[in-house]
Amino acid sequence: MTRLVGATTFVADEPPGKLMISDLIFRVISKEVNEISPAFLAATLATTDLRNQIEGRRTGAAPMMQKITKSALMALRLPLPPENEQTAMTA
Repeated sequence: MTRLVGATTFVADEPPGKLMISDLIFRVISKEVNEISPAFLAATLATTDLRNQIEGRRTGAAPMMQKITKSALMALRLPLPPENEQTAMTA
């Protein structure tokens, strides 16, 4: 299902214990603590513009084998409003 490539979710709190993630799932953590809100990032990645970017960067010939690479994910262009606007947009 190609519509699941690049699908996002926001997890507010890590579950207790050891976290195991499939090799096809990315855990995104911003290096700049106050640069981008995780909730804003998740919401932005679900917008039409970002979905189009993701779909344009998919790899894999067969529809069931498509994915996005880390380098393609890092190359996405997304808006970065001030922190107070990010918070207001996701409240």
